[in-house]
Amino acid sequence: MKEHISKGLIRKITIGDLKTGMSYVVGQPVMRGEGTITDIIEDDAYFREYNIIRYNVYVKKNNGYSYLWKDFKQQPIAIEYNINYENLEG
Repeated sequence: MKEHISKGLIRKITIGDLKTGMSYVVGQPVMRGEGTITDIIEDDAYFREYNIIRYNVYVKKNNGYSYLWKDFKQQPIAIEYNINYENLEG
């Protein structure tokens, strides 16, 4: 069961320890500036098939197409979600 997982937009993912791990942020330039991270998405289909949580990192290259660049599963991961404070105020 994975009802405990938040369904927000992921802004940042850190692989490994928070202080020394590798972080990926939406909007970050990668591949020597030839691409930009466009999305970090929790792969629900992979979870349904294998019962393993997987996060996919997508990159948009200069040619305009987004590609799956990396995926992470079964390792220490910290997720930072996009929070729109304007929508949270009552």
